[in-house]
Amino acid sequence: MPELAIIGAGPAGLTSAIYAARALLDVEVYEKGLIGGQVATATHVENYPGFPDGIEGVELIEKMKKQAESFGAKIIFSEIKKINWQDRKLMTTRGEVETEALIIASGTSPRELGVKGEREFKGKGVSYCAVCDGAFYTDEEVAVVGGGNTAVEEALYLTKFASKVYLIHRRDLLRAERILQERLFSNPKIEVLWNTVVREIKGDNFIKSIVIENLVTGELKELNISGIFIYIGLKPNTSFVEGLLKLDKDGFILTNEDMETSVEGIFAAGDVRSKTLRQIATAVGDGAIAAISAEKYIREQKHIEESIFSTGRKYVFVFDPLDELNRKLKKNPPSEKIVILDKYKHSKLISKLGLESFPALLIFENNKLIFKKEPLLSWEEVEIKDV
Repeated sequence: MPELAIIGAGPAGLTSAIYAARALLDVEVYEKGLIGGQVATATHVENYPGFPDGIEGVELIEKMKKQAESFGAKIIFSEIKKINWQDRKLMTTRGEVETEALIIASGTSPRELGVKGEREFKGKGVSYCAVCDGAFYTDEEVAVVGGGNTAVEEALYLTKFASKVYLIHRRDLLRAERILQERLFSNPKIEVLWNTVVREIKGDNFIKSIVIENLVTGELKELNISGIFIYIGLKPNTSFVEGLLKLDKDGFILTNEDMETSVEGIFAAGDVRSKTLRQIATAVGDGAIAAISAEKYIREQKHIEESIFSTGRKYVFVFDPLDELNRKLKKNPPSEKIVILDKYKHSKLISKLGLESFPALLIFENNKLIFKKEPLLSWEEVEIKDV
């Protein structure tokens, strides 16, 4: 059983693995597909510190992977299908895994255009990865849809192979960084189609053309191309935590600055988290914080268990923070040395203790349960001594 499970082997997940394994935690990283995620498909990373000449995305990820493994982290190719956090269990395609803490760094996936023909021709001319498929279009004409950094970077990359690249953008201004725009506009192989959207993708076995519309004039036009690359944004890979964690309106995981989610013991890092900037550098920062927070959580849980299950007499008060009586008793315990547990924060331990009603008081003597009162209505019901 790993002490810490990490979902996703991108920059955030691998950084979490480096920090956690280096802290001597038993770490397993679960990846369902390509190690590195979106970064593995990046042609050339120019803005990651420490590489003045830039670095290929695959090379950067390979260095992160080796570093994580060098500290003892294990990378397992398996998909997480469901999480039963009450029992601290993950249901994977390889079976059940029990863990003490969890970091979700599952990243994002490309958003679809949602037009006729897109799904039909996926892999037959419709692509979301120029690095993966660009070479198939040598001396062909292709289109790129989008106006951000990724769309412009991939359009530039495709000029290595394609005879012509159309960049289709629904507005009259690009969102991409200025330096990328300058490279785009100076490349003779690229033609920008402003204020334009794709309405349909057509072909037989493979793409032959797309129908585009000019949003200013309303004119429809058929453009003969062999491939279309779509970069209109990202959607979070969070379907497996819906109903478990609090998400924002777009489905990204809500966390605090310590990467803690709405559920105790579960942390999130990287692009899957609700935030303003999604870059490799911010993913790495998230991953480091999540690992440190998870390590602290695991150590605290172990300290509590060790303090309860040890020699001597131990008093344990378990309360429900949502109940007024519970909160009142918590405020005025007869001794400051009583171990106080929150039923939600320490749910795994509470489950082990077999409690059903709250508040409750348990007394242990030399690692054995000798008294249990549930529910506890007042401190006068029990005698506290030898604390």
